Amino acid sequence: MKMNELFAERFHAARVLNGFSLQDLADKLGNRISQQALHKYEKGEVVPASEMIGYLCEALKCQTGLLFQGN
Repeated sequence: MKMNELFAERFHAARVLNGFSLQDLADKLGNRISQQALHKYEKGEVVPASEMIGYLCEALKCQTGLLFQGN
């Protein structure tokens, strides 16, 4: 599995487990990023920059490794 696919899958799961819609997450992030950009992350089209990964992990209450580790 490619890194972007792994990230996309893990990011989606973490968002759903936290009960956030894409817009809820964008709001939680203080609109630092749009719902459309978050959607691209979930589809594996884009992997976020390290700064954004930090913000995502904080909002989703998870460690960075959760989003990138293999099985």
